[in-house]
Amino acid sequence: KEPAYWEGEIPWVTVKDLRDEQSIIDGAEESITQTGLDSSSASLIPEGIPILCTRMAVGRAVVSTRPVAINQDLKALFPGEELTPSFLHRLLQWHRSDLQAVAVGSTVDGVKLGDVRSLEVGIPPIPEQHRIADVLDTVDAAIQEADAVVEKQEQVKTGLLQDLLT
Repeated sequence: KEPAYWEGEIPWVTVKDLRDEQSIIDGAEESITQTGLDSSSASLIPEGIPILCTRMAVGRAVVSTRPVAINQDLKALFPGEELTPSFLHRLLQWHRSDLQAVAVGSTVDGVKLGDVRSLEVGIPPIPEQHRIADVLDTVDAAIQEADAVVEKQEQVKTGLLQDLLT
C-alpha cells in the first residue's frame, strides 16, 4: 500500500509473470524501489538462479536474465557445488508433474521446500550438466524463433483478411 515502494527499477516477479513452457524471464509486470526491497523480507535474486512456483502454478520454473525480487509464492533455489544453476532449472522443469502431484491446499495448491528437496534426481558430472543444459537451451531458442515466425504470419494473415474481405 506504500507508493514509495512501487514502480522502481527492480522487477517484482510473481506467479502471473511465469507462463507455461516459459524458461526465461527478463522482467515483470510490476516493479519495486530499493526502499521497497529494503522494507520487505524479499531479497534480490541474481540472474541465472532458478525460480520455482511453490503456490498456484506449482512447478513452473524459470531463470531471469537480470536480478529480480520475488514474492512469497516463488522460491529461488541456489544449487550447491555439485549442481549447476542451468541444470537445476532443467531438473525442476522435468519434475514439474511430480511437484504438482504432491501439492496440497484447501483453496490454493502449494508445495513446501521439503517436497522439492525430497525429489529423487540423478546428478551427472558438471561437464555433462553443461552439455545437457546447452542442448535444451538451443532447442528452446529454436522453439521461440519458430513461435515468433508463426505469430508474425498470423498477423500477416489477419491483415490480409481485413484487406481482402472489406
